Amino acid sequence: MKMFKSLFNEWAPLVVRVLIGYAFLVSGYQTLSQASAIKAGATSGLFTILMVLTVIAIVGAVSVLIGWKARYGGLLLAFVVLANTILTAYQALGQNVSMSVILTAPQILQSLTLIGGLLCIAIHGISGRWTVEGMRKTSSRESSEIQYTSS
Repeated sequence: MKMFKSLFNEWAPLVVRVLIGYAFLVSGYQTLSQASAIKAGATSGLFTILMVLTVIAIVGAVSVLIGWKARYGGLLLAFVVLANTILTAYQALGQNVSMSVILTAPQILQSLTLIGGLLCIAIHGISGRWTVEGMRKTSSRESSEIQYTSS
């Protein structure tokens, strides 16, 4: 049981970071690759907002994926999901959908769940051996040990 816990604690943060980073990177890439179609169907102001949110999502995804300033990356991604949720709800209100239907829609509820998970990353971080910051700490420890033993 201890071995499983040790393996889980070592590899779970990496799996979480890869899954979250991959999802947002693919979504951002698809949005950027379909920018001309999005521009044709959206007002100029909405198009600008969507492109800014897409760039923020890509930056946040890379941050979480590589484990460099992952707390900020999680916060950026939570902001993007919240903004997209608000835009989706606003669009549904424009189509005369009642607020009770909007607030119980599966997409909105899934977005709120995702925001909660991303805020957990923002609050607690996702550290581990397989992050840029974790590798930096390991290399700095090794170099200080080398300096200490060579003196």
